[in-house]
Amino acid sequence: MTTVNTLQSGGQGTAIPSGYIGQQLISTVSASTNFTANNAWFDMTSLSIAQGVWAVSLHTAVLYNTTNTTADYANFGISVDSGITFSDIISTVNSGAISKLTGRADGFATSSGCIPAYVINVSGSTYPAGRTYYAKMNMTYTGTAPQFRCTLQAIRIG
Repeated sequence: MTTVNTLQSGGQGTAIPSGYIGQQLISTVSASTNFTANNAWFDMTSLSIAQGVWAVSLHTAVLYNTTNTTADYANFGISVDSGITFSDIISTVNSGAISKLTGRADGFATSSGCIPAYVINVSGSTYPAGRTYYAKMNMTYTGTAPQFRCTLQAIRIG
């Protein structure tokens, strides 16, 4: 027996039900939040994703909120690893970099980056209840800790 996901319309402005193509999961950090680690990967947010094929995207911004922050490139990505590891990094597929910035004279500078669609397939008996994916960030900085905002989104495509 083969199970096939089907399309279902909830009507304009109505969410697609769980289990159908088009279902969306979103986790957003909308308040500026201090980096929790210097020169180490950390989790910005996460999503628990059910079995299926998903397009996962990450949109992130780094905010330098003081004139005494100097930072190297901010690296970011989507991973199954939590905490300080990112062993499944694939350059430009599930990871990216935000350009180096130095705090401006007025104390504010912002730079952003995104991973538009990292396709994942959560399947099999290993993950019957799904899997958690993490939005990761890593940056080396001096001075006051920079801040971040982010949105991690998954859309069921199969």
